[in-house]
Amino acid sequence: MLRPYGEVLDEMDEEAKCQPTVVRQQLVARIKRSSKYAYQAPKGGWFDVRVVPDMGYGLRGNNNNYRFGDVVFGIRLDDGTVVELK
Repeated sequence: MLRPYGEVLDEMDEEAKCQPTVVRQQLVARIKRSSKYAYQAPKGGWFDVRVVPDMGYGLRGNNNNYRFGDVVFGIRLDDGTVVELK
């Protein structure tokens, strides 16, 4: 028998309802081999990036500025695993 969602929530522990799930993720990038900046790739390939309002080079990371087309994006999870975005 299906029960209303509210009834199910009422049965949950009050503390569990109030605690948000925290998932830390970081946008990372890897320079494409075909990019003219490929020689700047750090050991391991992936580096943290942030997006900035720049018409040409909208990514900051690896102590440099990059175009979106020069990199492959990924997400670094809490455990250090990088999931490549396709």
